[in-house]
Amino acid sequence: MRATLSEARAQILCSFAILCLVIPSAAQAPDLDALIGRVMSTHRFSEVQISPDGKRVAWVESTVRNDNEYAHAVYTADARPGATPTKLNVTGSNNQFGIAWSPDSKELAFLAETDSPEHIDLRIAAPDGTQSKSLSSLSGDLSAVRWSPDGRTISLLCSFAD
Repeated sequence: MRATLSEARAQILCSFAILCLVIPSAAQAPDLDALIGRVMSTHRFSEVQISPDGKRVAWVESTVRNDNEYAHAVYTADARPGATPTKLNVTGSNNQFGIAWSPDSKELAFLAETDSPEHIDLRIAAPDGTQSKSLSSLSGDLSAVRWSPDGRTISLLCSFAD
């Protein structure tokens, strides 16, 4: 059914009145710098994994690094309320991702971008973030890090751009 001109005019005026109520005045507008600060301090969590023994949890936390980049870091913590997280610090790497627990829960495998943009390290570390060491430096698009059931082998997917 088609609305008459007076009904259409009434709908437009009603919509305008609602917009006037919703849009704050300049005096009420939020401080743009504060809004940008809140956006820039946003944290995103992904790849959450509980260790096979159920005692620890690991995850990747992403934060805004600058206008067009995120920083990705691996964290671990005891799987209990109030546990303090530990960041796995990798010298020369601003991005770590692709986590996988070893079957015995004694090590965590992960990928770490290096200073060289062409290479990504496959690394392992103790659950508390210590004893981090590089197993291999690889090129390509790496993902899906997995341990073999016996814990002796680590596999991952690697693809190359054409």
